[in-house]
Amino acid sequence: MEYAAEDGFGLFIYAGKVPASAGFASLLPLDEEGYILVSKSGSTEQPGLYAAGDVCAGERMHTVEEIIAACAGIQVFCEEARLRTGLIPAPVERTGNRLFEDGVIMQLWNLFDRMDEALRIRVYRKEDPASAQLARYMEELADLTDKLQVENLPAEGGELPCAAVLREGEEISRFYFHGIPDAYAFTPFILLLYYAAGPGQGMPAETRKRAQALQDPLRLLVMVRPDDPGCGELITAAGRLAAVSEAVCCDIYDSRLFTLPETDPAENVLILSAATDPPVRTVEDLLDRIGQT
Repeated sequence: MEYAAEDGFGLFIYAGKVPASAGFASLLPLDEEGYILVSKSGSTEQPGLYAAGDVCAGERMHTVEEIIAACAGIQVFCEEARLRTGLIPAPVERTGNRLFEDGVIMQLWNLFDRMDEALRIRVYRKEDPASAQLARYMEELADLTDKLQVENLPAEGGELPCAAVLREGEEISRFYFHGIPDAYAFTPFILLLYYAAGPGQGMPAETRKRAQALQDPLRLLVMVRPDDPGCGELITAAGRLAAVSEAVCCDIYDSRLFTLPETDPAENVLILSAATDPPVRTVEDLLDRIGQT
């Protein structure tokens, strides 16, 4: 029998899916197939022990966001341990004047390579140290990839500095970060770029359907402290929703630099923070919250 492409036949061999987890069987609970049971942040039942990638239970297609989430979880654990013990690690020596260490740069390269579209980051700035720091962050990110272009624009106003993320052909952004995306806000900001450029992390079909069904324009006003471990999931949820719903834009404010801004009474605004009760940690939580307003 001769095979022709129009016959629509394909053979796909799936190999190498036995998890190499035997060495952890005495430390961690595994599922019936030997995969390690983890939370969304990559944490296990053993404090301080995280897992990421194909060794984890759940979806069998694991993405770079899971690795980053586990790294963020480890960072939170270390910061909590530092606060609990009072031990402060020695500062890491940077290479030259760069903001990012070599290991972080390699992770950023991997993520930037996966981005479908190029983005512009428009930095609205004043002549002050915070504006200079934000511009430096964005410029060093853009130096790592041809998928990011930075525009520095002098501006006036009380909500500066601000970085606006624009897709190709856009002049009005749906993603704004007011302040400095450092500490725990750094990883969510990088993921926000990933969601804006596509493809981003997969989203359940029902969640995507709910997000795309939003019709009335909505501004998410998110107040965070980037040194608060609880801010990362909130920023990520807001960014993911704005990436898939054309009705939503998100303004993220660093509360170390800004107080709650005034809003137009005619504008549909939802104010969120890490202290929001019940907490908003996922897109589903956020959609539920929108449905209650």
